[in-house]
Amino acid sequence: MNSVAIVDDNPMALALMRKTLERAGFSDIRAYSDPQVALDAIRADLPSVLLLDYVMPQMDGLDFLRRLKDEGLNTRVPVALVSNSADVDGVRIEALRAGAVEVLRKPMNDQELGLKVRNLSRLSPAVVGQMPAARHAFEPLKVPRSQPAEPLGVRAESVMARVLARVASVRDEQTGRHTVRMAHYAAAIANAYGFTLEQQEQLLAAAPLHDLGKVAVPDEVLGKTGAFNEEERRLMRRHTTVGYELLRHEPSPVLQLAAEIALSHHEHWDGSGYPLGLSRDQIPISARIVAVADVFDALTTIRPFRQDWLMQRARDVIVSDAGGQFDPEVVAAFGKAFPELVRLKQHFDGAEVCISTDDPLSKLLH
Repeated sequence: MNSVAIVDDNPMALALMRKTLERAGFSDIRAYSDPQVALDAIRADLPSVLLLDYVMPQMDGLDFLRRLKDEGLNTRVPVALVSNSADVDGVRIEALRAGAVEVLRKPMNDQELGLKVRNLSRLSPAVVGQMPAARHAFEPLKVPRSQPAEPLGVRAESVMARVLARVASVRDEQTGRHTVRMAHYAAAIANAYGFTLEQQEQLLAAAPLHDLGKVAVPDEVLGKTGAFNEEERRLMRRHTTVGYELLRHEPSPVLQLAAEIALSHHEHWDGSGYPLGLSRDQIPISARIVAVADVFDALTTIRPFRQDWLMQRARDVIVSDAGGQFDPEVVAAFGKAFPELVRLKQHFDGAEVCISTDDPLSKLLH
């Protein structure tokens, strides 16, 4: 059973949440009224989920979160900051920036709290710990010994992945075309980065599943053209964890690779992404490459502008965000692969693409 740690200086609140979670089926519940004691205990033995009160003396919830983030622990345990209705909206952005996965409003009914904690437990240390940390080594996730399976080979797995990708794009034809283009762009960047041919083939097969989790996003959110409100943004961002959950149980190495891409392709090099706020080498290299390819395709499919202008603008935008959203070494590989990306763009569009140094779109895109 998943372990849950609760940090709250109010003994009554602690007792209430403990009792509620016990009724929801959680048996390993660790309650702390002193945040420093809790921090020391969590360092020694990470729980599966951490519920953290915002208003506490000596060390409030944001300070607690920042300490976890400074030590890299926020990437190993999903944290929900719990706050009352008077202050929750004001601290939400700061809490997410400090490493929280969720910000929950007090009071919650028993069913809501149980479901929230169970959903958070899906992002437990066991999940994050499967991600490869080495930037220069592409190592698809290994199949556990308890799940023996004959390897299908990349070609057979590619067929499986293509079928799943078509399922993901059934509500939106544009999405289907995007996944195909983006996967080829990712493979070209991976080649420039130094991947072997086999690794490029695996990435080409896995990358189209990066948005598989969007099958769980409501149509009215998926098809919205304007800015999202807070709830719509939350629903859209869930596609990362939903996609991961749909894929992670499969023994196929390609689908395991697709799972880590689905979970991490919206993480940012500087730690400002989602769903876990990972940074730098904590983000799998596969996801760092797909992130660049994904944005590149989005920036080069704006109509009705000329494609040569869009290609130049896309290159400038991505290069300018090296060290922010994107891994600088992946951006360098993107620059090296740019002629091949132009060729691929020409192939997909069926028209000549000529890169111009003139940029008449600057006023329109800023």
